[in-house]
Amino acid sequence: MTNNWRDKYDEAGEFSEGFAAVKLNGKWGFIDVTSKEVIPLKYDEADEFYEGLAKVKLNGKWGLINQSDRYILDPLYDAIVRSSSAQRFQVEMNGKWGIFDSLGNPITKINFESIWIFCDGLAEFQLDGKWGYLNTLGEVVIAAKYDMVWGFDRGYSSVSLGSKQGLIDLQGNELWFEDKIEANKQCEILRQNYPNQ
Repeated sequence: MTNNWRDKYDEAGEFSEGFAAVKLNGKWGFIDVTSKEVIPLKYDEADEFYEGLAKVKLNGKWGLINQSDRYILDPLYDAIVRSSSAQRFQVEMNGKWGIFDSLGNPITKINFESIWIFCDGLAEFQLDGKWGYLNTLGEVVIAAKYDMVWGFDRGYSSVSLGSKQGLIDLQGNELWFEDKIEANKQCEILRQNYPNQ
């Protein structure tokens, strides 16, 4: 196949899972590997397909479609962030965040101030100005009590509470240190000894 099909469009993405996002006259859709338009050019923006799903923007709001152009999540959201390792999507609506699974089922309510992507099976969330961690089922496994948290990596995360700097493991066990430099140093030592999963 030649790249001549690209000349027909104002912009074109790379093929992913047999589809490429293409833009013409300000609208995005998708073509297949034969250059046939299989999803109409009707979206304001479109991301590539990954695990059978693509983010699309319509009338200023983001949604999620499958490869048959059926909505998994209607275009109602200000932002959608994919946590591919957990098959979860963080969505923002009116300044609040929640989580949906890859079938469009809600995992949490849309009531968090922030939610980050899943690392080691947990995602940082902010509620009432404090940070904690959720699992992929949407359950709070480490309460929102920290001033700042970072994503887990090989079983450990850095946290701060007031003037204290520390580490927590996946069960929420805490180790506190005199300063952030010492906390980061100890975190790296623990991560080096963390068993591969």
